[in-house]
Amino acid sequence: MISLKEIEKIYDIISEKKKKKKKDDDKWKGLGYDSFESVNESPDHDLAKSLKNIDNDIIKVLKKYENKADIDKAVYSWMLGLHSKLKKMGLNV
Repeated sequence: MISLKEIEKIYDIISEKKKKKKKDDDKWKGLGYDSFESVNESPDHDLAKSLKNIDNDIIKVLKKYENKADIDKAVYSWMLGLHSKLKKMGLNV
């Protein structure tokens, strides 16, 4: 059977661990770590996912017109226009 002193000792150990954990959690508050986001929820991931969907749509359009038009010239002039628009936005490509 466990004595009262042993129970008190166990209780003290547990309460110290809880205090330490709370102290560690408080240390991160206000630094953007209050709610840990997973990597999949970040804006960078959402942007990359959206751009990948656009890539797939562009490939579908190019395959659709593969035999009907000069794709090399069309893509070249389209890319020049896209780079120009991105440069106006302030992005370096």
